[in-house]
Amino acid sequence: MIATKNWRYEYKMVIKNLTLDEAKTQILLHPKSFIERYPMRKVNNAYFDTYNLSNYHDALSGCNRRSKLRFRWYGESVSQAKGSLELKEKKGMLITKASQEIDKPIDFSRLDWDEIRFTIQENLTDLLKVEFFYASEPMIINSYYRYYYETLDSSCRITLDYNQRVYDQRVYPNPNLHFQNPVSEALVLEIKSDLNKNIQLDKVINHFPFRISQNSKYVSGILWI
Repeated sequence: MIATKNWRYEYKMVIKNLTLDEAKTQILLHPKSFIERYPMRKVNNAYFDTYNLSNYHDALSGCNRRSKLRFRWYGESVSQAKGSLELKEKKGMLITKASQEIDKPIDFSRLDWDEIRFTIQENLTDLLKVEFFYASEPMIINSYYRYYYETLDSSCRITLDYNQRVYDQRVYPNPNLHFQNPVSEALVLEIKSDLNKNIQLDKVINHFPFRISQNSKYVSGILWI
């Protein structure tokens, strides 16, 4: 079954001049009273694209409407990766996401990419099956640790990512989890709010001493390669 979320606003800020603890303090001192809603966890993504990297080029060129396709799972394990295929679409500053859970855990430490793609494909239906048929070339695997914050009324959410790692997959028949690419050690803060929430996001954003930036972990991962 495909789960589709409503359109939401999403703004990103890249933080280069603060430590992790300093950035967390900035969030907790915000006048909107953000609280840590969920435990910190590791996020892992295997990004897929077409042969000619059409999703990457759309994002790099600043195309107003673009998408990216990834298999996402959580936690430290790469041999029991239980996750979902996600199609994330962006239109201006609005984001929506369709996802479908892959029932069978994937062993990225043992299977080759053909076996991984087959496992994902056989679990998909409808929209995501079509999208994955056309964009199933593995490009990068990245991972990072994420903190989750939310206002008391749940009208606004913040995530804070750190310790990102990127692994090129384009010339490997099996998942490359050993040869890491150089990456920026900057933190990434994301501010999110559903389209139907009555919140003045400009006031939330302007309180932070950081600039809004067009930051895509997929695009950055390819550029670092």
